Amino acid sequence: MTKCCEACGTILVRKIGSTGRVESPAHLLARKYCDVACFKSAAFIRSSAKSDYSTTHRVARLLVPNGTCNKCGNTAAKDVHHIDGNHRNNNPQNLTRLCRSCHMKEHRKHGKCRICGDKTKGLGLCNKHYLKFKRGTLNVAI
Repeated sequence: MTKCCEACGTILVRKIGSTGRVESPAHLLARKYCDVACFKSAAFIRSSAKSDYSTTHRVARLLVPNGTCNKCGNTAAKDVHHIDGNHRNNNPQNLTRLCRSCHMKEHRKHGKCRICGDKTKGLGLCNKHYLKFKRGTLNVAI
């Protein structure tokens, strides 16, 4: 009886282990893939049909080639950002490679100070007005 790999279709043959023992016929029948590469490719196809957060981000990291950050040029860019914010949209035009710092800045954009319009630090206030508020010299309703 012949059995074929579920990923690539090649005929499975009995493997010879590191000790020189030949794989048993029962183990051959239980095996589905010819090697680790076929197992990984089949697992990727199975998991890409799922749409949970961790799976879609893992697939996105595999779709975007390794390289530099598209914002700052950092060579250690490992994050992949979904431009439209939808983690299920793994269209290559929607994905961009970012370093961790730029990715965090992208997701945590600052608003404007409600008093002067500068970038906020906390409680909707810029650094200057936030420090005044902490000291108690600024009367603002929070």
